[in-house]
Amino acid sequence: MFLKMSKMSLSGMQLIAHRVDQETPENLRTIHQEAMRLADLVSSLMDYSYGSRREETFAPVELEDLLQRVRAICTPMCLKNQNRVVLAEETGGSLYGSEEMLLQIFINLVGNANRHTRNGTITIRASAVEDPAFVVFRVEDTGEGIQPELLPHLFEKGTSGDGSSGLGLAICREAVEAHGGQLNLEQTGPSGTVFVFTVQREKGET
Repeated sequence: MFLKMSKMSLSGMQLIAHRVDQETPENLRTIHQEAMRLADLVSSLMDYSYGSRREETFAPVELEDLLQRVRAICTPMCLKNQNRVVLAEETGGSLYGSEEMLLQIFINLVGNANRHTRNGTITIRASAVEDPAFVVFRVEDTGEGIQPELLPHLFEKGTSGDGSSGLGLAICREAVEAHGGQLNLEQTGPSGTVFVFTVQREKGET
Protein backbone atom coordinates (compact mmCIF):
# COMPACT_ATOMS: atom_id res chain seq x y z
CA MET A 1 0.00 0.00 0.00
CA PHE A 2 2.83 2.43 0.88
CA LEU A 3 4.53 1.81 -2.49
CA LYS A 4 1.27 2.37 -4.34
CA MET A 5 0.60 5.58 -2.45
CA SER A 6 4.15 6.81 -3.11
CA LYS A 7 3.65 6.32 -6.84
CA MET A 8 0.29 8.05 -6.75
CA SER A 9 1.60 11.03 -4.78
CA LEU A 10 4.68 11.33 -7.01
CA SER A 11 2.62 11.34 -10.21
CA GLY A 12 0.26 13.89 -8.72
CA MET A 13 3.18 16.19 -7.94
CA GLN A 14 4.65 15.65 -11.42
CA LEU A 15 1.34 16.60 -13.01
CA ILE A 16 1.07 19.68 -10.84
CA ALA A 17 4.58 20.71 -11.92
CA HIS A 18 3.90 19.73 -15.57
CA ARG A 19 6.75 17.20 -15.45
CA VAL A 20 6.61 13.56 -16.48
CA ASP A 21 9.08 10.70 -16.68
CA GLN A 22 9.06 7.13 -17.95
CA GLU A 23 7.24 5.87 -14.84
CA THR A 24 4.43 8.42 -15.00
CA PRO A 25 2.17 6.49 -17.44
CA GLU A 26 2.28 3.39 -15.21
CA ASN A 27 1.62 5.51 -12.13
CA LEU A 28 -1.33 7.14 -13.86
CA ARG A 29 -2.75 3.69 -14.62
CA THR A 30 -2.47 2.96 -10.90
CA ILE A 31 -4.33 6.18 -10.12
CA HIS A 32 -7.00 5.33 -12.70
CA GLN A 33 -7.51 1.87 -11.25
CA GLU A 34 -7.75 3.31 -7.75
CA ALA A 35 -10.25 5.93 -8.87
CA MET A 36 -12.39 3.31 -10.61
CA ARG A 37 -12.36 1.15 -7.50
CA LEU A 38 -13.38 4.07 -5.36
CA ALA A 39 -16.13 4.98 -7.79
CA ASP A 40 -17.69 1.60 -7.04
CA LEU A 41 -18.15 2.81 -3.48
CA VAL A 42 -20.93 5.11 -4.68
CA SER A 43 -23.26 2.12 -4.65
CA SER A 44 -22.43 1.33 -1.04
CA LEU A 45 -23.01 4.96 -0.06
CA MET A 46 -26.33 4.85 -1.89
CA ASP A 47 -27.20 1.68 0.01
CA TYR A 48 -26.42 3.54 3.19
CA SER A 49 -28.49 6.52 2.10
CA TYR A 50 -31.54 4.50 1.18
CA GLY A 51 -31.67 2.53 4.39
CA SER A 52 -29.69 -0.60 3.57
CA ARG A 53 -27.17 -0.20 6.34
CA ARG A 54 -24.08 -2.20 5.40
CA GLU A 55 -21.39 -2.89 7.95
CA GLU A 56 -18.57 -0.40 7.32
CA THR A 57 -15.07 -0.80 8.69
CA PHE A 58 -14.27 2.08 11.04
CA ALA A 59 -10.75 2.38 12.43
CA PRO A 60 -8.10 5.03 13.17
CA VAL A 61 -7.07 6.84 9.96
CA GLU A 62 -3.87 8.87 9.70
CA LEU A 63 -4.80 12.35 8.53
CA GLU A 64 -1.70 13.04 6.44
CA ASP A 65 -1.95 9.70 4.61
CA LEU A 66 -5.65 10.30 3.89
CA LEU A 67 -5.07 13.76 2.43
CA GLN A 68 -2.11 12.64 0.31
CA ARG A 69 -4.27 9.89 -1.11
CA VAL A 70 -7.07 12.36 -1.80
CA ARG A 71 -4.71 14.66 -3.71
CA ALA A 72 -3.21 11.81 -5.72
CA ILE A 73 -6.67 10.66 -6.84
CA CYS A 74 -8.23 14.10 -7.37
CA THR A 75 -5.37 15.77 -9.24
CA PRO A 76 -6.00 13.84 -12.51
CA MET A 77 -9.75 14.46 -12.14
CA CYS A 78 -9.16 18.21 -12.23
CA LEU A 79 -6.74 18.38 -15.17
CA LYS A 80 -9.48 18.72 -17.79
CA ASN A 81 -10.54 22.07 -16.33
CA GLN A 82 -6.91 22.98 -15.56
CA ASN A 83 -7.52 23.26 -11.83
CA ARG A 84 -4.85 22.73 -9.19
CA VAL A 85 -5.52 20.64 -6.08
CA VAL A 86 -3.78 22.07 -3.01
CA LEU A 87 -3.52 20.66 0.52
CA ALA A 88 -3.50 22.99 3.50
CA GLU A 89 -2.88 20.88 6.58
CA GLU A 90 -3.20 22.97 9.71
CA THR A 91 -3.51 20.01 12.05
CA GLY A 92 -2.15 16.48 12.18
CA GLY A 93 -2.75 13.23 13.97
CA SER A 94 -5.52 10.78 13.22
CA LEU A 95 -9.29 10.50 13.11
CA TYR A 96 -11.75 7.65 13.45
CA GLY A 97 -13.76 6.44 10.49
CA SER A 98 -13.93 4.52 7.25
CA GLU A 99 -11.09 5.60 4.98
CA GLU A 100 -12.98 4.48 1.90
CA MET A 101 -16.10 6.46 2.81
CA LEU A 102 -14.01 9.52 3.63
CA LEU A 103 -12.24 9.26 0.28
CA GLN A 104 -15.56 9.12 -1.51
CA ILE A 105 -16.78 12.21 0.36
CA PHE A 106 -13.72 14.12 -0.81
CA ILE A 107 -14.01 12.79 -4.37
CA ASN A 108 -17.62 13.96 -4.57
CA LEU A 109 -16.89 17.41 -3.10
CA VAL A 110 -13.80 17.95 -5.25
CA GLY A 111 -15.67 16.66 -8.31
CA ASN A 112 -18.45 19.18 -7.70
CA ALA A 113 -15.91 21.96 -7.24
CA ASN A 114 -14.11 20.99 -10.43
CA ARG A 115 -17.29 21.10 -12.51
CA HIS A 116 -17.82 24.74 -11.55
CA THR A 117 -14.21 25.96 -11.65
CA ARG A 118 -11.92 26.70 -14.60
CA ASN A 119 -8.19 27.51 -14.41
CA GLY A 120 -8.48 27.82 -10.66
CA THR A 121 -7.56 26.24 -7.38
CA ILE A 122 -9.34 23.66 -5.25
CA THR A 123 -7.98 23.68 -1.71
CA ILE A 124 -8.52 20.86 0.76
CA ARG A 125 -7.97 22.21 4.24
CA ALA A 126 -7.75 20.31 7.53
CA SER A 127 -7.80 22.34 10.73
CA ALA A 128 -8.27 22.03 14.45
CA VAL A 129 -11.27 23.47 16.27
CA GLU A 130 -11.91 24.53 19.83
CA ASP A 131 -13.34 21.08 20.44
CA PRO A 132 -10.31 18.74 20.20
CA ALA A 133 -12.64 15.80 19.58
CA PHE A 134 -13.10 16.82 15.92
CA VAL A 135 -11.16 17.62 12.76
CA VAL A 136 -12.64 20.28 10.47
CA PHE A 137 -12.25 19.78 6.71
CA ARG A 138 -12.94 22.41 4.08
CA VAL A 139 -13.10 22.01 0.32
CA GLU A 140 -12.66 25.48 -1.15
CA ASP A 141 -12.81 26.42 -4.83
CA THR A 142 -12.36 29.60 -6.87
CA GLY A 143 -15.29 28.87 -9.15
CA GLU A 144 -18.52 30.52 -10.18
CA GLY A 145 -20.54 29.76 -7.07
CA ILE A 146 -23.85 27.93 -6.59
CA GLN A 147 -27.07 29.20 -8.13
CA PRO A 148 -29.12 30.99 -5.43
CA GLU A 149 -32.30 29.08 -6.23
CA LEU A 150 -30.57 25.79 -5.40
CA LEU A 151 -29.39 26.80 -1.94
CA PRO A 152 -32.57 25.94 0.05
CA HIS A 153 -32.56 22.41 -1.42
CA LEU A 154 -28.83 21.80 -1.72
CA PHE A 155 -28.70 18.63 0.39
CA GLU A 156 -31.97 17.16 -0.87
CA LYS A 157 -31.81 14.13 -3.15
CA GLY A 158 -32.39 15.09 -6.77
CA THR A 159 -31.17 18.69 -6.47
CA SER A 160 -28.77 19.49 -9.30
CA GLY A 161 -27.88 22.54 -11.31
CA ASP A 162 -25.57 20.83 -13.80
CA GLY A 163 -27.43 17.76 -15.00
CA SER A 164 -25.88 15.35 -12.49
CA SER A 165 -27.89 12.86 -10.43
CA GLY A 166 -28.34 15.24 -7.52
CA LEU A 167 -27.46 12.49 -5.05
CA GLY A 168 -23.86 13.39 -4.23
CA LEU A 169 -24.32 16.03 -1.53
CA ALA A 170 -27.20 14.22 0.14
CA ILE A 171 -25.18 11.02 0.33
CA CYS A 172 -22.07 12.88 1.48
CA ARG A 173 -24.00 14.49 4.31
CA GLU A 174 -25.28 11.12 5.53
CA ALA A 175 -21.80 9.61 5.25
CA VAL A 176 -20.38 12.50 7.30
CA GLU A 177 -23.12 12.04 9.90
CA ALA A 178 -22.15 8.36 10.10
CA HIS A 179 -18.76 9.66 11.28
CA GLY A 180 -20.37 11.71 14.03
CA GLY A 181 -19.92 14.98 12.14
CA GLN A 182 -21.82 17.52 10.07
CA LEU A 183 -21.54 18.70 6.45
CA ASN A 184 -22.60 22.23 5.53
CA LEU A 185 -22.17 24.92 2.91
CA GLU A 186 -20.03 27.61 4.55
CA GLN A 187 -20.09 30.18 1.75
CA THR A 188 -20.67 30.59 -1.97
CA GLY A 189 -20.54 33.39 -4.49
CA PRO A 190 -18.75 34.61 -7.62
CA SER A 191 -15.38 34.26 -5.88
CA GLY A 192 -15.91 30.59 -5.00
CA THR A 193 -17.58 28.05 -2.76
CA VAL A 194 -16.57 26.43 0.53
CA PHE A 195 -18.02 23.23 1.97
CA VAL A 196 -17.09 22.33 5.54
CA PHE A 197 -17.47 19.04 7.41
CA THR A 198 -16.32 17.58 10.70
CA VAL A 199 -15.12 14.09 11.64
CA GLN A 200 -14.54 12.67 15.10
CA ARG A 201 -10.98 12.16 16.27
CA GLU A 202 -11.83 9.02 18.24
CA LYS A 203 -14.53 6.37 18.35
CA GLY A 204 -17.78 7.71 19.76
CA GLU A 205 -21.54 7.53 19.42
CA THR A 206 -22.77 8.13 15.87
